Amino acid sequence: MSKRKHKSKPLPHSESGSRTGKLGVVGLIVGLLGLLGLITLWPRPTMESGDSLNATDPFTTAFVFSNDSYWSLRDLTFNCYLWNVEDANHNSIGYVMSHNYIPPTPNLEAGDKQTIPCTTHFRTYAQIIKADIQITAQYHLFLVPKIQTKTYRFVLAIGSDRRYHWFRQPIHSDS
Repeated sequence: MSKRKHKSKPLPHSESGSRTGKLGVVGLIVGLLGLLGLITLWPRPTMESGDSLNATDPFTTAFVFSNDSYWSLRDLTFNCYLWNVEDANHNSIGYVMSHNYIPPTPNLEAGDKQTIPCTTHFRTYAQIIKADIQITAQYHLFLVPKIQTKTYRFVLAIGSDRRYHWFRQPIHSDS
C-alpha cells in the first residue's frame, strides 16, 4: 500500500478584502490631511498692547487686534473689563465693565489689524500700581454663522522707565 500525498490546493486569493483595506488606509490618510488643512486654516486672531496715549493714565492704552489667518472676520465686537485695580493709597476696586466697542468697520480681512481702545471712567489722584484688563473679542468667520469668542488678559506693570506697560497673561493665572 502506498500512501499518496494529497496536495492541497491553494485557496483562491481574495482581492476584494485587500482592495477594501487599501481604500480604508487611503481614506484615513485623506481624512487626516483634510483635518490638518482645516486646523491650518482656522483663524488665529491675536491681541497685543499698543502705546499709551497718555503717560500718566494707563487706561488710555490702545490694544491692537490682528487677524493672522486666511479668513475674514465679520461683525467684530469687543468688551473690555477692568478689574483688580489698586492705587498707591491702596484704594481698590474689584471689577468694572469698561465698555463695549464696535469698530467703525466691523469686518477685518485676513492679515489686517484693528486698534481697540479700552477707555474707562475710573479716575484716581494717586498713581495706579496694579490693574488687569480683560478683552473679549466676538466675531463670525467668513461663511460660518456661529459666533466665535476669544478672550485676552493683560496685567499692568510700571517699567524702569516709569511708564505703564500692559503684559499679556494667561486668562486664569494669578499674576
